Amino acid sequence: MKLCQITNLYDPWIIGGTERYVERIVNELSKDHDVVLITTEPFNGLGSFNPKVEHKDNIKIYRFFPINVYHTYYAKSNPDAIKPIWHGIDLWNPHSFYIVKKILEKEKPNICLLYTSDAA
Repeated sequence: MKLCQITNLYDPWIIGGTERYVERIVNELSKDHDVVLITTEPFNGLGSFNPKVEHKDNIKIYRFFPINVYHTYYAKSNPDAIKPIWHGIDLWNPHSFYIVKKILEKEKPNICLLYTSDAA
């Protein structure tokens, strides 16, 4: 069975409990299933807006930098007052929607699980 896991942060960018939980789940599931993980990465030039594929053990990982107003990677330098505005604007993100949709169409997972955290 092919399983897709979607999370905003994943190793090596672990901030809190959600990321550790997802990592454990993904590692266990990859023992018996094909696992695809979709996650974000910090900005590293214009190419980071497009997904890159890497393989870690039996896990296929897609990473991209979402075009957002507020980024978890830079949360410590952003005041908490920005978070409600960020959530309102980024509630539906066309860039992330398009990237994730394309990956799901390509991979065709049987089950897709979404994990969210508000680590910032």
